[in-house]
Amino acid sequence: MFCIKCGEAIPDDSVVCPKCGENLREEDNQGEQVEETVVYAAPVAVDVASTTGPNEKRKPLPKKLWAILGGVMTVVALIFIVNAVQAASLKDVLMKEWYDTDGTILKVLEFDDDEAEYRLETGYGWLDTTLFSEEYKVVSGSSFKIQRFGDEWETYKVTFNDDKTVMTVSPAITSVDSSEKWYDLGD
Repeated sequence: MFCIKCGEAIPDDSVVCPKCGENLREEDNQGEQVEETVVYAAPVAVDVASTTGPNEKRKPLPKKLWAILGGVMTVVALIFIVNAVQAASLKDVLMKEWYDTDGTILKVLEFDDDEAEYRLETGYGWLDTTLFSEEYKVVSGSSFKIQRFGDEWETYKVTFNDDKTVMTVSPAITSVDSSEKWYDLGD
């Protein structure tokens, strides 16, 4: 319950407000207790960590806490920036045609600004076929997502050899294999 005069939160069975001394029960002239009237003031926001009353100013956060919060925010910002730089770097490496072959048909995986295309090239233009052309996005320095089958995105992890001419994608994009290799033939 709350004091009707100062708004202090007080125990329900209080007769007198411990803060301001307001009498919370009325008694009639013969000393008998009359029906109890309890009036609740509007709820007052109480800072549990603070020891101040509702009419007093709150204590500022300690400088040490501000320093910790600042440090955490700095680390989060750095992680975000590093991830963005790594993602941009991966996108730069992906943006070309990657090739594989089964002997007679050339498989091509091509990335441009926001679309990944998988096609087969036979040497005969009328037989060349695009199997899919879907939106993609780089999500980190070692993975990207391709939007497949409606609104669903599939995530692929990618690794490169030292000179970035061989790309291994896990799981495979074009088959049910656990991974597949693509080669940069250096157009």
